[in-house]
Formats: sequence, structure tokens, C-alpha cells
Amino acid sequence: MHKPGLPERVIKITDLKKSYGKFEAVKGISFEILRGEIFSILGHNGAGKTTTLEIIEGQRNRSSGSVEVLGMDPETKRSEIFKHVGILPQDFNFLELINCGEAIDFYIKSLNAKDTVDGILERVDLLDKKGSLIKNLSGGEKHKLGLGLALVNDPEILFLDEPTTGLDPVARRSVWKVIEKLKGSGKTIILTTHYLEEAQKLADRVCIMDRGIITITATPDEIIHKYGKGSVLRLSFSEKDMKAFLNLGIKHRRSGDFIEIDILTMDEFFSIIDRFKEVMISPENLTLTRDTLEDIFIDLMGGDGNEP
Repeated sequence: MHKPGLPERVIKITDLKKSYGKFEAVKGISFEILRGEIFSILGHNGAGKTTTLEIIEGQRNRSSGSVEVLGMDPETKRSEIFKHVGILPQDFNFLELINCGEAIDFYIKSLNAKDTVDGILERVDLLDKKGSLIKNLSGGEKHKLGLGLALVNDPEILFLDEPTTGLDPVARRSVWKVIEKLKGSGKTIILTTHYLEEAQKLADRVCIMDRGIITITATPDEIIHKYGKGSVLRLSFSEKDMKAFLNLGIKHRRSGDFIEIDILTMDEFFSIIDRFKEVMISPENLTLTRDTLEDIFIDLMGGDGNEP
């Protein structure tokens, strides 16, 4: 029973396992997803992401363990669960010679949904494309249409499998904007993506899988704080100021014409800036950067992402 004041759990996975013959694709994973959050599942190809997602959606049976979606088992209550979820598959496609309004209308009538064509198109920023043929849409617009179709039954949970694959950066960000708007309306979103920037930008929590097991489940900031190497202060000096900087004895390294200094805390950063002021040197081209989720993923997971 849900306790008032606590986030409501909408998905619970306990000791989930899936084998294909002797090959174990998923090896006893457990996690929970809370109502209203964006939960991102990350991992190389072959990590078990898609298998896990398909089991949760009810499209594939598990070997053992338990799965609850809105308190129901997707193996025995698949039809009931489908009334409450929307799915955007990675390979989404639709008839090219009908327009956006007709596509949404077809889904509304097929699902006997209560929403309107204009209402759905407005939610995914496509109302101005209502009369446009699908074949004439840009890549980003087609992905937004897929989101719209997934919203027709007003789902509580959205499954988005690689929703921006193949899009250019501008189109990708336009889809992100729609996803953030959907989260703001209270939707729970399960996101799989190869774009680590996407997970860092959108997800409340991420789950990193490797060869069928979960290695980390945390917020992006928690992962960066725990596994990151801190920040890097990158700057350059005039010839005169360079001599004064070297006399300070601050540990650094050269990177072309730049100096790089590892910074663990903001107090350390401000202390270094104060030392510059004391000797009256003015750094040029100063930037402070920190590890991204992608940096940490590569450090932790390694490899080329092509394991079986």
C-alpha cells in the first residue's frame, strides 16, 4: 500500500532474470521507478537494456523474478497494463502518405480514446504540421509524431526507446523539450538512450547496466560526484604572467598553449583565484569544466560497446 507523503512506486523489479538457452541476458537485477520521474537505462549494446524494457512492457516473458507495473504483472495482465502505458519503439515508422492529423485520428479511433487530434499535436509541438504529410516531416518532427501517437491513450507511463537516434543536435533538443514538457505534466518516463548527454539532461535517475547486471543506480549528479575526477581549470597567461604563475608552485600540467589545474572543490578554485590576485596576474581564456556522465560512463564501462 502506498504511504501518503512518500513517492509512489509505479514499477518494481525484483531479482529479474532472462536466459536464452545457456546465455544469461539479464542476471538478477532489481530496481524501482517512481511516479513522475524520468528513469534512464544506460549500457553498451548487449548490456540487457532492451530485454529488460521488453519484459517490463509485457512483450517478452522473464525466466524468473518478479515484475510489477502499476501493481500488475505484465505476463498475466498485459492487456490491462497496455491501457495505461505508451510506447515509442526505437524503429518507429508510420504510413508516409497520410498527414499528421490523420495518423493521430486513426490512433484515437482505434483506441477509443477521449483526447482530440489538436490536443495531442499541441502537446508535442506539432499543431502547425496537422495537415503535413508524414513523408515531408523532418527527422525531429517524425520523432515528435511518434511521441504523440504514444500519448493517445493518456498513459501514466511512457517507454521511450532511443527517442532521438539519428537526429541532428538541433532536432534532438527539440525532442528533449517535448519530453521535459511531458514530465512536467506528471508522466513517468522510462528512457533508453545511447546519448549520455541526453540522460544527463533529462533523467532524474539513471541505471547503468553491464552484461546483464546493474552496476549503478543514482542521479546523474550523484554519479558524477562519486566517480568523477573533479573539475579542471584551464587557462593561459601572457609571457610575463606565466613566470609569476610558475613561481606560485601550483601543481599543473601543460596542454598545448594552456595550463590545466585539477580542482576538487569550489573553495580550492577561489583560493587559486585569490593567489592570482595577490601577485597581480591576470589569466586569459579561463574555463572551469567538470566530468560529464559520458566521461564517467566511458571510464567505468570501457570497451567499444560491441560485446555480444
